[in-house]
Amino acid sequence: MNPKKILIISLLAILLCSLLTGGAAARYTTPEGMNAGITNGDFIYVGETQLNFSDLTEPGKTLIGLVYLESSAQKDVIPISNNIASQIQVTNYGFYSAKYSDGTISSTKGCWVRQLSLGSIAVVAADDPNGSPITGSDISKDLGVIFYMTGQNIQSNQLTDWFEYEITMPSGLKSTTVRNQNGAQVSLSSSTQHNDPSQKYQDFAFHFSDQVFVPTIDPGQTLPGVSIAFKIKNLNGLTGQQVLRSITLTSVRPTLTLDTSRLESDRQVTVTLSGTAATEYPLVIAPAGDNRPYFVDDGKITVINNQSITVTTDNTGKYTVLIKIPDNVITGEYTVSTIYSVSATFTVAKPPVVTLYFDEPPADVLAGKFAVGDQIYLTGRVSGLDICPVYLYITGPNLPANGASLEYPSQEVVDGDPSTFTVTTYSSNLGYWAYYWQTRGFEPGSYTIHANLNPIGQKESGKPGGAGTGIDGDVALSHDYTISEQSIQVKSSDKTGGYFAKGDILYSWWIARGSPGVGAGHPGGEVRWYIFGTNFRYADREVDFPLYGGGTTDSSGSSSSSSSDNSRIGKEAPWGEYGMTYNRTFTYGLSPGTYYLVYQHPGPNNVFDIYADGSALNGGTLTTVSTTYGSSSDFTYMQGKAAADALTKMFEDPKSDDLYVMTQFIVEDPWITFDTLGTVAVGDKLKISGKTNLATSDKTADKTETKDTLWLTISRLDLDTVADTSTAMKIPVDTTTPSSPTPFRGYRTFSYDEIDTSSWYPGTYEATITCKDVNFKQSYSFEILSADAKAAATTAVPTRDPAFSEHPYPATEATPLKTPTQAATAWTPVPTLAAAPGFGFGLVILGLALSTLAVRIRRR
Repeated sequence: MNPKKILIISLLAILLCSLLTGGAAARYTTPEGMNAGITNGDFIYVGETQLNFSDLTEPGKTLIGLVYLESSAQKDVIPISNNIASQIQVTNYGFYSAKYSDGTISSTKGCWVRQLSLGSIAVVAADDPNGSPITGSDISKDLGVIFYMTGQNIQSNQLTDWFEYEITMPSGLKSTTVRNQNGAQVSLSSSTQHNDPSQKYQDFAFHFSDQVFVPTIDPGQTLPGVSIAFKIKNLNGLTGQQVLRSITLTSVRPTLTLDTSRLESDRQVTVTLSGTAATEYPLVIAPAGDNRPYFVDDGKITVINNQSITVTTDNTGKYTVLIKIPDNVITGEYTVSTIYSVSATFTVAKPPVVTLYFDEPPADVLAGKFAVGDQIYLTGRVSGLDICPVYLYITGPNLPANGASLEYPSQEVVDGDPSTFTVTTYSSNLGYWAYYWQTRGFEPGSYTIHANLNPIGQKESGKPGGAGTGIDGDVALSHDYTISEQSIQVKSSDKTGGYFAKGDILYSWWIARGSPGVGAGHPGGEVRWYIFGTNFRYADREVDFPLYGGGTTDSSGSSSSSSSDNSRIGKEAPWGEYGMTYNRTFTYGLSPGTYYLVYQHPGPNNVFDIYADGSALNGGTLTTVSTTYGSSSDFTYMQGKAAADALTKMFEDPKSDDLYVMTQFIVEDPWITFDTLGTVAVGDKLKISGKTNLATSDKTADKTETKDTLWLTISRLDLDTVADTSTAMKIPVDTTTPSSPTPFRGYRTFSYDEIDTSSWYPGTYEATITCKDVNFKQSYSFEILSADAKAAATTAVPTRDPAFSEHPYPATEATPLKTPTQAATAWTPVPTLAAAPGFGFGLVILGLALSTLAVRIRRR
């Protein structure tokens, strides 16, 4: 067939295939690389290497190349061997058809070949991604921006891990991650979700002012020399290409100008903001609330509420917005403000009316940090009255249409019946009304809580002119509250790596979200755990652990660190950061080996549906595990992993809502190895060092010190051969503590101060390291030569088993298990816990050990 006809038929066939499948071809992972699998109709680029064209094969034929046809001639060819093209190196660009060993050229299979063009970096305002790109180099540090590529010819085709943006400061500091507008730390690299550089991905939207690597820029100042790079990270061997865009970050102090000329006649005020061009600015009217002046939505502003908006200045740096004065306005002075404390005031005169205020939710609510089981603080005030009831109700998914009581989600509020509402009281003596919403009993999700001055539900008070919040009948005040699922997450200190020597402190950390155990007779949280090894079955729990990380727990139900707990309840999300600690006696009684640890959270119903029978939770041997719904399992003869698996199977029963996560740790016999000293002569500096599995310095959740002290003593072994002992040798006694490499490598290192041997005699010596903490010692003999004999000396041999490896126990990770209730979640960024070393992303998750000893081993 004519080659030109073959090309036309091939193109039509590929187009038809694309239409039938509803999309373009997509690359896939092969042994040659992440995107090396080439699908029929894909785009490939000059310079790519090791591409796999198995998708283009046909039964009974061997694929030998891709050919570029022009008229009737084959103008270019890509050789293929064993379905692999080692490198794409051609001079013609266009469609290449598959060619086979029998000389045939496919009319349906082939690929497009292009010379890669990266184009240029464009930037657009995040709030108007479809608007015109920002030209010039000046960008406000407070503007939400999205970077994307224009003019490039690369197709997405699910190409992952091939490009990234890199932001460079004038200082040389670089970052490939940003904190986006939602507060999440995101990578600016391509991924399965971000594979097309021409797309304006909303989760890439960020403010430079939110980035820790951006220095402070005072109002009126600029920061030139910032650069954005779009780089080829790894495209099947095609690397090193990049596009740069230089910018200057600006920080202009804005101004506000009020026009009150129509305040009395038309009951309106205009405010003009002047600042940086194409930049977002917040505008706030204070005081806020119903019956207050409010901004008029012109369709271009972002409305947060009546008195809080965001505007984006035009190319001249200005924006004018209208403020309306309601007929029933509360009189007084009002302030319009924006960033840098820039403000302007105007006064409205009219007799006051009764007004209800509902304060904004705490910052942790807005950040989505509260979970089911936590309580959230609601507060507000009322003007115009000394004392009055405030009626609260909640709306949201699966709740009654008219709203429900906050105590009883299934109970629909009845208009005019105060007993069906949640009622709190405003008092002018206190100056506020308040209520603690206990979220247990609600499903995870987003809810709206409404505040009324009358017992009227959503059907009436949710619309203007209804029988709502007070005398004027405006709609009820409300705020949105999101509560997430409960979870339990577990990890070890990065100084242990999940390995412990017999006789060392055993410890780990957890985060248990959702206030587990609170309200069940305990003011603090409760977490339980089970541990299984060979002939070892043990259960324990921590009752009343602090929910706010560190400190103690008081009778109000929360933990205390440096501030009053009452000031934190309902305002800060209780993350339940704590951990368990077992003393040296506990691990001294454990046999070396692997132990499996299962942590338990009581779940949404706050009841431990799975529990250890008898005295197991008080130090007894674990034999039977029972459930609140009647079943039980005998663990008497179960061992290690089999026992742990049997327990997790109980947790996965649909009748239980308990959460769990399983991990493991390893107990070893103590060991110490010495580094080779080499040839040492009298007068040399002696440096004793080595490796060990004994504990380094760390602190557990309850502030227990973990370190092991290593005592060094040196003694002379051949005193009978010394002719002259009239001069005393100065042989010191020294101590040290092991230090742990990060990440943990299965061992720790130790070393002592250099020892001056100038007062020593030639001969044989023995260095002994003793760890009284774990009752272990190790010795090492070596020889001190005379200065004359040093050249002929040989290296001393350590007195340890030569079979010992330099890395005897490589660190391994213990992976949390998935549960039906998503107990083992990714570690969420949380407030830093000073007492919790190693709470970082990607560190080894570690379990803690429990004992089967008949007598309970006292912890701490």
